Amino acid sequence: MTDSPKPDVSQPQNVDEIRLLDSFHRISRSMLVSMDRDVILDTMCREIVHAGILRSLMVALVDEKKREVRVVKGYVRTLSDQIRDRSDDFSELVYGLDDENITAEVARTGTMQVIDGWDPRLDSKFDRQDEPNPPKVAYFIPVSHGPKVYAVLATGSSPEERSATLRRIDAMAPLLDHFVIALNHIRQYEKAQSFSTQLARSHHDLGHEMEERKRAEQELKLFYHLNLDMMCIAGFDGYFRHLNPSWSKTLGFTDEELKARPFIEFVHPDDREKTVAAAARLADKSIDAIAFENRYACKDGSYRWLSWNATAYEPFEAIYATARDITVHRKAEQALKESEARYSDLFENATDLIQIVSPDGDYLYTNRAWKESLGYTDAEIEGLSMFDILHPDQQSHCHDVFSRVMTGEAVGRVETIFVTKDGRSIDVEGDINCKMDNGRPVSTRGIFRDITERKIVDQMKSEFISTVSHELRTPLTSIHGSLGLIVGGVAGELSEQTRSLIEIAHTNTDRLVRLINDILDMEKIESGRMVFNNGPVLLMPLVRQTIESNRGYADGFGVTLKLVASIADAEVFGDHDRLTQVLTNLISNAAKFSPEGETVEVAVTQRDNKYQVIVADHGPGISSDFQLKVFQKFAQEDATNTRQKGGTGLGLSISKAIVDRLDGDIWFENGTDGGTNFVVEFPVHERMTQDPAGRPVSKFQRGVLICEDDRDIAQLLRLLLEKEGYQVDVAYSVEQARRLLDGGSYAAMTLDLILPGEDGLAFIKEIRCRKDTQDLPIIVVSAKARDSQKDLQNGDAVWVIDWIDKPIDSSRLSDAVSMAYLPEQGRKIQILHIEDDQDLHSVVTTQLRAVADLTWAGNLLDARRRLYEGRYDLVLLDIGLPDGSGLDILTDIRERSSSTIPVIIFSGQDSPGSTVQDVAASLVKSKTSGEELVGTIVDVIRDSRVARKDG
Repeated sequence: MTDSPKPDVSQPQNVDEIRLLDSFHRISRSMLVSMDRDVILDTMCREIVHAGILRSLMVALVDEKKREVRVVKGYVRTLSDQIRDRSDDFSELVYGLDDENITAEVARTGTMQVIDGWDPRLDSKFDRQDEPNPPKVAYFIPVSHGPKVYAVLATGSSPEERSATLRRIDAMAPLLDHFVIALNHIRQYEKAQSFSTQLARSHHDLGHEMEERKRAEQELKLFYHLNLDMMCIAGFDGYFRHLNPSWSKTLGFTDEELKARPFIEFVHPDDREKTVAAAARLADKSIDAIAFENRYACKDGSYRWLSWNATAYEPFEAIYATARDITVHRKAEQALKESEARYSDLFENATDLIQIVSPDGDYLYTNRAWKESLGYTDAEIEGLSMFDILHPDQQSHCHDVFSRVMTGEAVGRVETIFVTKDGRSIDVEGDINCKMDNGRPVSTRGIFRDITERKIVDQMKSEFISTVSHELRTPLTSIHGSLGLIVGGVAGELSEQTRSLIEIAHTNTDRLVRLINDILDMEKIESGRMVFNNGPVLLMPLVRQTIESNRGYADGFGVTLKLVASIADAEVFGDHDRLTQVLTNLISNAAKFSPEGETVEVAVTQRDNKYQVIVADHGPGISSDFQLKVFQKFAQEDATNTRQKGGTGLGLSISKAIVDRLDGDIWFENGTDGGTNFVVEFPVHERMTQDPAGRPVSKFQRGVLICEDDRDIAQLLRLLLEKEGYQVDVAYSVEQARRLLDGGSYAAMTLDLILPGEDGLAFIKEIRCRKDTQDLPIIVVSAKARDSQKDLQNGDAVWVIDWIDKPIDSSRLSDAVSMAYLPEQGRKIQILHIEDDQDLHSVVTTQLRAVADLTWAGNLLDARRRLYEGRYDLVLLDIGLPDGSGLDILTDIRERSSSTIPVIIFSGQDSPGSTVQDVAASLVKSKTSGEELVGTIVDVIRDSRVARKDG
């Protein structure tokens, strides 16, 4: 469409009419080809403005239903003859039909309004910035048919164009009438379209509803047929009408068989009355729905329990019901009732004391044994708290246990004391646990046993064991020590026949001592009274010492002991004495079962983060029949042969119990070529063994001088002493020893008596004559040490610590060198020996004669008197004394004003664990050799004096 020239109001009137008529025809054609309201409005507005009929035009449609007038179109002709669409500028102009507004007023009245002096610049919506002389007259024209107004047109002009504008508005009347007709047609068309759409939607919805209904019916039918529950419809006449397949599956009857007879005939005779009553209540509308249970007959003659839910619908005279087979459930319920009855009978008639207690401690249940033992009736138990029956001494302990149980912890082997109604005390032992619900305690359950009689028997047993320990170990220690001293030559030379008899007696006392120790150790293990003093333990010194200690035993079987693998500085955490006991048992067992001439090999190895001590023999191995019994008490594979070799069958059982208590492992493996390997395994104990500079730590500042011409022996002595932490110098001749003595200060010296060109005894005297070495402790290490000791009558005067024969006893050497490091050398140790057996005192005095003077006290009274009268370096204490326990003297020692005296317990009884912190060491008679006793005393004295010096 081409733009028409801008109309000139000064031209003849027929020009406007021709243009108007031309626009009218174009608008009419638009109306004929389109029924779209927006298209018609857009065409009309553009033609009116484009043809120059009006400069601007705004269209507002009237919606009577919404009671509003909404501006929908707006066009303006610019000065450059361009038509600008301003519909978006007016899209927010909406007026209520009843508002005080010119547009709304025209819509209500249907009367055109002309406003003079209107300035569109006051309203940005109508402001024409590109027109220098904006219109000053506004025209609001109703578009109506009869009384009904369809739209309001708004335009504007200058005052000079007022007449022409009014004339053009009048000329537009046919066009507006035609516009009204078009709007009506559009509205009718829109209504028809809406109706057609609604009709199509209804048709679609109806089809969808029919499909949904059909699907629902299919689903209902499928649900009805596949439901595991037994679904049915029965008439008021008492016959089934419809049944789903579950009926036939459950009862075995066909549908026809079930429908052919009244349903009551299938009900168990005992249940028919309640079934008829339930159906009658539904039929007479006395209840909407009902639930009950009964038994229905099966075709095989059995009955099934059914659980029913039923309702009735009177218009159809029908009962609708579902039944579920609960036969298994009813049987389980019956079994549960019977089980509960059995358990109730079990608890009620149990001999143990059973109680259930609330979280507050109140009793919820007690069985018959509980009531009979404590003497309370059911009425008296109501309101009774568990703490009301506890012994006062047990209140704190039981409160702690109860608190732990309330957190969900199960506590076993609880020992406490109950107080009966009549005030008697009974000892009980039991297990307690807690019933929890969602993490909250509901009740505690306790099962206790009356152990009063057992405690009495245990006390009697403990007293008996203490008596046996004292009365057997004390004389055995005297016998064993005396025989050992005689064999060692303290009583002078013995004839061969006498020595043979003494050695037989000494050997058999060894066997008797081991037997008694094994039996007593087993008793301590079983009663839980075995004491463990755990700490870091260096494995290699312990293993070497144990091997040396058992060489004599192995020699008796013609067996050699050999250390075949070692790990320097290997350290574990445990009890030194108990570990020694374990290795002694394994080594002696291996020696006993090894053929004569064979070797028992001991190895220390590492696997991952654990050390293993392996004791391997080359004996016959352990048969498969006996392997499960190896660690059992009194287990002996060949009792006859074992009795020939000796032994109680307790050693391995004791070893396993000790290893278990030390958190280790012990097992055995038969070798591929015969023999048996016993393995003991403990975790590696990490401890700093070097100073920050990386040098080995030495515990002594002054060294030891070794004077030995045999270089192999000298090297052995060096290794033995350096292993114990000593600094060592070696002289291979007397001349070299003199130079070393001139150049340094030594804490001790080992001396061979057979030296090239020199007499060892003469060299000792020379050393004693020198001022700087007159107090130097000397340990004689020589092949003729024993003979030379007899030749030198005044051994103590020249301060010879010990006379050690070759081959060298490493533990004896270590003890002798330790003695040399004692301060205040030149005087013997003063020991108060508190012991009721004077024979044993004599033996101990003889064993310690080289290092100590002993003062004897035979009872507590005598001990206290001598303790306050004399000055002692150490107290050697027996526990079992005629007038009380030797442990009572510890209080007197602590109360002394002078420095604390170290105490070593040397008794046939094991010292209680509570006394460990009060004593320096605890030794057991018959388990401690004279050398061990000397070594312990030396260590305790040295540690005590060093501690006082440091303090």
